[in-house]
Amino acid sequence: MASSPADRTLDIGELTTAIEDFNTFFIRLPSVRRFSFSALSVLHTLARKGPLRLTDLTATEQLADRMAKLSRLADRLNDQERDVLAGCARVLARLTEIAAADDATGA
Repeated sequence: MASSPADRTLDIGELTTAIEDFNTFFIRLPSVRRFSFSALSVLHTLARKGPLRLTDLTATEQLADRMAKLSRLADRLNDQERDVLAGCARVLARLTEIAAADDATGA
């Protein structure tokens, strides 16, 4: 089934939400050691960059900045790449829906 170009418009807000929602289900510790997405993000940043001053760490963890950076990066993609990324956002959102349903039913 072919989709129209309008169906493939990249929405940065939708992409950001899809990534964050997907991460809440698939990038987390066992239930006895669960952390929020923000806490995991901080730990990931520290693991990747090493020790940071608190002011430097908080500067890397700002959601508005992340979304703006993602938007700037996506603007550098060609139309075909943006179409693929828009489709990926919808697939990630669907995977998150399935994971949420499984969690609700204990599957």
